[in-house]
Amino acid sequence: MALSKTLFNPGFSPAAAKELNRRGSMPDSWKYKKYAYINLKLTGKSASTICVEDDGLVIGDSNVSSMYTNEGGVRKPKIVLQSVNVVNQGNNGSYTDAYLYEIDASFKVYNKNTMDRVEKGFFRLGAEMQISFGWRGYTSAVNKGTILASIYNFGFSMEADGSYVCNVKAMSAAGLFAQETAGGETTVESLGLPEGIAPEETTFSNLMESFKLMAKAAFGIKDGEKTPKKDLKDNQVRYRSYKDYQFAILELEKPAVGMWDSFVKGIGFGDDATVLYTSLGSIFDYLNKTTKNAGGLFWINYNPATQSESKLGPPELTDIGSANPFRTVLPVGKAGVYAKAGGTQKINFYSTKSPKLSSTYNKSLIGMILLNIDTVAEVYSGLQGEAPGAKGVKSPPKTAEFLSKLFSIIEEDTGGVVRLHIRPKSVDVDAHNFVPEPSKRQFMEVYNGAMIPVKGVKNPTPYTFKVLGQASITRNVSLASDFDTDLLIKASQKSIKEGSSNMAGLSLLYSNCGIADVITPDENTIVKMQHIEDRKADIGENGWSAEKSSTLTSLIQKYMMQNAHNIPSGAYAEIPMMLKLGVTIDGITGVKYMSPIKIDRMPSIYNNSNIDFAITSIEHSFDGQGDWTTTYETVMRIK
Repeated sequence: MALSKTLFNPGFSPAAAKELNRRGSMPDSWKYKKYAYINLKLTGKSASTICVEDDGLVIGDSNVSSMYTNEGGVRKPKIVLQSVNVVNQGNNGSYTDAYLYEIDASFKVYNKNTMDRVEKGFFRLGAEMQISFGWRGYTSAVNKGTILASIYNFGFSMEADGSYVCNVKAMSAAGLFAQETAGGETTVESLGLPEGIAPEETTFSNLMESFKLMAKAAFGIKDGEKTPKKDLKDNQVRYRSYKDYQFAILELEKPAVGMWDSFVKGIGFGDDATVLYTSLGSIFDYLNKTTKNAGGLFWINYNPATQSESKLGPPELTDIGSANPFRTVLPVGKAGVYAKAGGTQKINFYSTKSPKLSSTYNKSLIGMILLNIDTVAEVYSGLQGEAPGAKGVKSPPKTAEFLSKLFSIIEEDTGGVVRLHIRPKSVDVDAHNFVPEPSKRQFMEVYNGAMIPVKGVKNPTPYTFKVLGQASITRNVSLASDFDTDLLIKASQKSIKEGSSNMAGLSLLYSNCGIADVITPDENTIVKMQHIEDRKADIGENGWSAEKSSTLTSLIQKYMMQNAHNIPSGAYAEIPMMLKLGVTIDGITGVKYMSPIKIDRMPSIYNNSNIDFAITSIEHSFDGQGDWTTTYETVMRIK
């Protein structure tokens, strides 16, 4: 997987390593001389429509000359910054969806005039705040940082002397993406549909209603008609484009009796079922064109010039395809996987009738994944909520939730081979030490996060922190397990032999006898690629059923589990993240998320060459008195 090198296998920053080594060689006196500054100020911009008044007030130590004022004849400081925490640890702790910064700042205001200034700026929902920090006197990139965030919570408590103890919370622009909605309604007339495609009484349509109408227009299916005029051959796909959006139609054997429900929708006649699809890339296209963000929202990790992108798995796994072609169809796989070997009726994505690729999004393997339009429409409508105060009126679903549901369907239908995620494109602000341009602050990257071993990917060298001696720069180290009863069951010999667990790597790490017996599946449980292809051929010839789909999904999952540790690789297999290591040091920026580290005084087994601890959380803490610490939380990864 090409992206495993850039997303999951980044090296430790050479500049940060150089600086940490320099600190380790400094005399002890240096530790008492260093001083960290941090300043909070408004940019005058807002993520909301609420007015923000920015009169240049700075909270921190940059406005030393005007830090005091008189109130009632008493000389008082204006503002004292007490603490700031800057944390990025992902969405709900997910190691694949990190880079969402959250800032928690506390400061004390001593007079009402200054408090009025604070309220007009820092106590306004959506106010954009710039946080600048670093070691005073040290100008190298890893010794300073700047972050932008939008305030979403604030408050104060008043003390006996009349001072105000204030708190503001803010999050990065990427964090606000969770509140974006997946388009609203549009006029049917604006779609420019040919006559007879839409019912006459239809005036407005939502996102997926629009896609259904455009798909019918692409294939000339008029209102009330069920199939295109030209017959399709079984198991062959046909592509059409409409308004630069890509659509496809596929004729499959009709599912078994009782299976033609909301789970697999299409247009059924006789023994065949004709299904309309749209591409995932087209959905991204639509969301980009309707977003309020001028630069669009989505970017699929893909370079059309070099064809280098996030692949959908190792070479053999790309032959797996989907366990339910009525819901999802992958643009990879052997021709004929849903028909008899050597037969003429095949699903062939690289035939002379290849699709018209109208955009970069649709040229990507990820973007070319096909989704049943009815399935997508059900996901969309199922997430719609009632608009406040308007009974019966539906509000559009949140974009992140909508895409997450689609990604779950794709993951289920591929047995986990394709696990799509979204993250901010301007990742690792901490590592690159820059503030992204306004048009790029919410630019989102789509990638396949299935961490399957890949041949030829070199593991980076971890940075080793020393605990003892003059060269030590660590303040604190902790290690804790994160096991549960389910993990105990997965580590059993029975689960590993059955291929229902990917814990073979853990067994190899901790075992020193009987390893082969532990990780070798029983002969009657070994899954081969031929077993998968036979099941798919059965679906192509005899029709789909929920039982067939479930069996095929299970076979794919077991095939991945049983072969993960046998693939020669320098990359990491996707394994449970079992042990969490934390280390606190003097503040530094420039270290990338997922970079590997080690501690020199760890028990020998954890300094094994097959183990690294990857950074999954970065926290910067400032006490307002010149101290700055950085804490890395990590998870253990087995190569």
